[in-house]
Amino acid sequence: MIESRSQPWHGRYDHCVRFIMPEASVLRYLDAKRIDKIIAWRREWGRKVMSNPGSWVHAWAKADITDQQVANLHAMCDFLVNDARPRKLMISTDVVHIYTTDETLVQDVMALPYVQNAVHRQAHIQGRPNTVLLKHPRHAWRSYFRQQLITAEQKHNLIKFLTAQTNVRLSPSMKWFLTSSHQTRVFDYYFVDHDDSSLLTMLSLIMPRIVRRTLPIVTDK
Repeated sequence: MIESRSQPWHGRYDHCVRFIMPEASVLRYLDAKRIDKIIAWRREWGRKVMSNPGSWVHAWAKADITDQQVANLHAMCDFLVNDARPRKLMISTDVVHIYTTDETLVQDVMALPYVQNAVHRQAHIQGRPNTVLLKHPRHAWRSYFRQQLITAEQKHNLIKFLTAQTNVRLSPSMKWFLTSSHQTRVFDYYFVDHDDSSLLTMLSLIMPRIVRRTLPIVTDK
């Protein structure tokens, strides 16, 4: 899949492979012992939830983590630890993005037996650098957040402010972050599309330097 962009992903990478792997968020650490510790906690917590089911029980069905899924996570971890090709790993819940300058890395990931429904995207650079190309833009600017760990109070204030905005578009990962009860780390691929520069002022009052950069959105002709 060819994707028109004004610049490579993260300013460097022209290839991306995207796939879904249950419990993939544990791969952020690329540490086998930590994977097992987190999975054990999730399994135990899931069993406690399922033992007292309510009307919302189906929302927690994914807590039933299989041994095969754990084996797949360890295999993926081993692959990434032992691979030296240039890459940037980005994970949002169960969705994995691997950005790279080496197309063979994409091919090797897609050939792994435990990776299914993978999609390969290749950047086609056109237009002005430092802009965001969209087919049907609805806003003038895209602001990316700075990666950082925030407090529960800061997250509460962020949720309160962003959910009150009627003329913005949040990235899917940012929407997930705002609804997640346990996540307090903001990642640098979270963004908000907007028209009013006063939004940046308000965000800086909630958390100084939370905005990493703001780019104009232009129409991809």
